Amino acid sequence: MARWQRWSDAIEGRTSTVAEVEQLTDRDLLLEAVMMGLRQRSGVDCAALEERFGIDPAVGNAAEIEAWQRAGWLRITGRRLQPTLQGMARADRLAAEWELPES
Repeated sequence: MARWQRWSDAIEGRTSTVAEVEQLTDRDLLLEAVMMGLRQRSGVDCAALEERFGIDPAVGNAAEIEAWQRAGWLRITGRRLQPTLQGMARADRLAAEWELPES
């Protein structure tokens, strides 16, 4: 049976169309926020994320952040890390290299 047909049958039967649910920890959510921030012009607001999750996402990444800034992939304004256009093009790579400190 095609996926859309299962979905349609669920709708008509008024049952859930959700196939599965993933429970994310605060650490997972923090990493997701960092990855999303690296893909947006507004960047990663480390202060806001520390306030929300109790972990500064920049801690432990100083060498990488400095290297990315030197490479022209990242701008630092206060505690906000903003990717440049070149940085956004490398967002997946930057996110893969990101290490979160232990809480």
